[in-house]
Amino acid sequence: MKLFFLLSGLILLNYSTSAQLKVNAGNDTILCCCTFNDENELITLGGTPVASGGIEPYTYTWSGKQLVDTLFNIWIYASDILDDSTQSNPSFIRANTPEYWFTFHLKVEDANSNIQYDSVNIIQSVFGIHPIYMLPDTIYRGDSVPLIGDPYFVNNFPPFEYTISPSHGLSDTTDIYGWAKPDTSITYYLQAVNSVGCISPKIKYWHIEVVDTTTYSDNEVGNADAQCYFSNGILIIHVPSFKNSPFQLKVTTVDGRIIHSGKYNNHPLRLPDLGLKPGQLYLVSITNGRKKSVCKLFY
Repeated sequence: MKLFFLLSGLILLNYSTSAQLKVNAGNDTILCCCTFNDENELITLGGTPVASGGIEPYTYTWSGKQLVDTLFNIWIYASDILDDSTQSNPSFIRANTPEYWFTFHLKVEDANSNIQYDSVNIIQSVFGIHPIYMLPDTIYRGDSVPLIGDPYFVNNFPPFEYTISPSHGLSDTTDIYGWAKPDTSITYYLQAVNSVGCISPKIKYWHIEVVDTTTYSDNEVGNADAQCYFSNGILIIHVPSFKNSPFQLKVTTVDGRIIHSGKYNNHPLRLPDLGLKPGQLYLVSITNGRKKSVCKLFY
């Protein structure tokens, strides 16, 4: 009778110990793909510990495959990526992973032939960015202007938080539709962070040209609302009272030599590459047939 209970206890003990075998392949790993510096990053799989309970020693087998070329039916296998698919915690270089989901499956067998399974996903977090950089906006020093770009980021882990830099002149560096009041010409850049902390590349968001009103010359004749100034070599002309009608433009030297002439309806009008010479005085004449304005400008 004692032998019976002893044998029963050993069987029960063996069954109980075997039933406790647990496997942990680790948490899903998210790869933030934005910088080339990360391509050689070494990533380790598996929990701490990977296996527990059961009867040691354990045998580990990592497996998995992914179709990477449907045209030529090319597959990539776990053994192609992992440094050793029989280790408890194998590692791989992030550059060797496909650009989409890849699942590693883990099989653990203990010394008593008990088997447990687990898996872990490797997820690439890649930002797709629609071009959003707008044409420069021109303001007078002391004025404010709204940022009215339309950023379009695509990523598998929304929502996003945004940061605009530099912070100079911004009402809120996290508000993509906020207001800017810079006191000098500036280019703002935009960056997004997704819900798992991956950061997008920094892209151009908005450029603002700030014009000091003291650089304007008074109009010689007629209407006084003509605005003429140079910005980075570009002649910019704006006549609010002509906004709804075309106008004739003429740029001349003080001795009457015509540098440029034409008919326009752009408001404001930007004229690059006029071939003007630095240090000379020019006259800019704007008329719509009823009103006329003339600006004196030094280049």
